[in-house]
Amino acid sequence: MRRSILLTLSTLGVLISLLGGTGLFAALTDTADVGPNHLDAAPLAGSADLKVAELENGQCLTYQDNLVTEFILGANFVPGDETSNQLCIKNVGSQTVSLAVTAVDLVDFDYDCTGDEQEYGDQTCGPNVPDPVGELSSVIDALFVTVDCGTGAPSGSPFGSNLHDLVGNPLFISVSGLGSNEVACFDIHLSEPDGQTGYPVADLQKAQSDSLTWTFRFTGQATP
Repeated sequence: MRRSILLTLSTLGVLISLLGGTGLFAALTDTADVGPNHLDAAPLAGSADLKVAELENGQCLTYQDNLVTEFILGANFVPGDETSNQLCIKNVGSQTVSLAVTAVDLVDFDYDCTGDEQEYGDQTCGPNVPDPVGELSSVIDALFVTVDCGTGAPSGSPFGSNLHDLVGNPLFISVSGLGSNEVACFDIHLSEPDGQTGYPVADLQKAQSDSLTWTFRFTGQATP
């Protein structure tokens, strides 16, 4: 009797195992697939992409990669003189960028020896030679004043530097950064300060009858 019961239980175990293998209990789970799927990444603007335009009567003119016409002009400069122009800078890149400016392609040229230029120590003055001593750029200040793009009126703190010092030394002029598709506008002043708060008389005298050319280079730097 005991042997018969054991055989019966053993047989039932084999049957349950076989039935499980045929999927009797598979109905307790199920799957459903959705796909295949597909995504394409669209081209994005570069992280940093600056465009510049002159600001005239509260309106930014045509934006360009570079302004190749003369932007700052000053003739017959004497100590105390200044000149200026207004500029729009737009970030058409995809990321917020810091904004800095440097001076590139700066050339001081001495076209004559006038007054007491030599007496003050400029022994390399003219005619028509590059000027390694008493450069005009050494007594010119560049001041960047943030202005309202719609009115041209000052709207922020100014940033300034000696023009010659801007060669290879970036001046950051946008502390909070320039966001994607944002525009910053600046009134850019060039002056030759004199008097007690200006440059020494000797330096101003040595810079007379000099000529100066340069290019402002604005750099937008995105954070990776």
